[in-house]
Amino acid sequence: MTKSEVLVQLHQKKLSPKKAYQLLYAQPVERQPRRAHFVKLRIITAESKGVNIFLALLFILPIPIFLIRFFIKRSKNMSFKGQIDMTPAEMIELVSMKGVSIHVNANDGTKVRIKTI
Repeated sequence: MTKSEVLVQLHQKKLSPKKAYQLLYAQPVERQPRRAHFVKLRIITAESKGVNIFLALLFILPIPIFLIRFFIKRSKNMSFKGQIDMTPAEMIELVSMKGVSIHVNANDGTKVRIKTI
């Protein structure tokens, strides 16, 4: 139905104002977040440059998301209470969305950056 037809029917009281508004202004479709396929890790410690170089080489390539899910599912027995207020299911949901960037700064000077791609 075109805009003019809707307005004519509204003027003739064949349509309610609410229905006419819905026909004239369609609700925007909410986009679903894209799924991530890989996780990029960057770990920087305060210990020494050798450890930092080793960790950089270890995580030079992105890790496939199915490995991350596997390790999070296996950690159901571990308790995150007090450290993180998230369940393992919430963590899996967070990591499986594309474009998530997490920065963790520990008290001992260790920095962890997690990015999903």
